[in-house]
Amino acid sequence: MTENNLKDEEVVAKVLAGEKELFSFIVDKYEPMLMRYCLRLLGFHTQDAEDAVSNSLIKAYQNLASFKQNFKFSSWIYRIAHNEAITIWRKRQGFFSVDISSFWPISAPEKDETNELKFELLDKIFDKLNLNDKEVLTLFYLEEKPLKEISDILKLSVNTVAVRLKRARNRSKELIKKMNYAQ
Repeated sequence: MTENNLKDEEVVAKVLAGEKELFSFIVDKYEPMLMRYCLRLLGFHTQDAEDAVSNSLIKAYQNLASFKQNFKFSSWIYRIAHNEAITIWRKRQGFFSVDISSFWPISAPEKDETNELKFELLDKIFDKLNLNDKEVLTLFYLEEKPLKEISDILKLSVNTVAVRLKRARNRSKELIKKMNYAQ
């Protein structure tokens, strides 16, 4: 079995057994995903997201021995990234003056004006949501994490995550209604 076919937990075991260079597989696999997540949480402020991801990967490596096999590795490393992003966000107190429409990672087909308008609306809605709503919507819809894994990442019960998701959806719907009335 090559290193590319190893499960995360197997890579962790090998790194802990002394094959430290294998941690690069963890970095290669998770860095882009963690970057997407941190960018969304941090209002698409690239430098802060890069700092959060770098710090997360360093902390993951330093604390690899504390990883518990009863959790998914992805939940564990997302939790580290989540904590790093929240720390940075609190230091900056959420003051970002970035136009996220230019950074939204989903691109509409070039000639489809309907999709273009939908994505502009999504950008505006996402910009108006609070951090709790951004967290749960990003993890569920954009990172495609199941409720159980989101609960592990956010250290909340599955029921609490489900309630937060429902509330975030409702707030999003209300924002859409308000924006439609304003146009």
